[in-house]
Amino acid sequence: MDFWTGIQVLKRQWKAWLAGLLITALAAAGAFLLVKPKYTATSDNLMLLPTQSGINVQPYQANPYLNISAGLTVTAETMIQAMNGDATLDTLTQEGAVGKYSAIGFMGDAPIVTLQVDAASDQDAMKGLNLYGEQLRKQLALLQQQAQVPAEQVISATAVRYPVASTKDTGSRTRALIGVLAVGTILSIFSAFLAEQRRRNRLRSEALKRSVAGDEDLLDEHELIVDTKPATI
Repeated sequence: MDFWTGIQVLKRQWKAWLAGLLITALAAAGAFLLVKPKYTATSDNLMLLPTQSGINVQPYQANPYLNISAGLTVTAETMIQAMNGDATLDTLTQEGAVGKYSAIGFMGDAPIVTLQVDAASDQDAMKGLNLYGEQLRKQLALLQQQAQVPAEQVISATAVRYPVASTKDTGSRTRALIGVLAVGTILSIFSAFLAEQRRRNRLRSEALKRSVAGDEDLLDEHELIVDTKPATI
């Protein structure tokens, strides 16, 4: 079937593809309402040594940023595993947090734990990030209590990057709309050609019945095949 034949089919079966497009528009509206935008809140939490004394710290050194060591990196990795554990996620759920939670490491060997919360609203994302950060500090304190770490050597977690508001992501909604529109349009055009095929089959069946009945007034070939030549003025 060439281009002009397809155009003629669409002209003849305009009701079929128009109905399909109307259904597609309704489906697209439904997808827009059902697929909500995602809000993401992220914070970076740095593991720090005590400010006055502790591991590899001289009494006169008061800046904890000068004392970052491999031990802090191991601590950060341990906390990432704890924050991604089922126990922590269950605790967050009990505290009323909603959304998806994940903890990842920072690039390189920096002792940073990055907390990320994906939720359906900015309020839920920011609330979840606050609760997630609290759990990080609780888990860090519990880890050191269990190891009976001296008070002067306790590692702390400080948020070095904390958002004022979450980031809105509408990518999922956009992809859903594009998918519905693309599939709906294809199915609408297909329905027009399917209706045309049914029409032709019906005409052939009628022609066969006339032939069997001996009716000389058989269907003309133009009743079965759409004219493939473009209209001329």
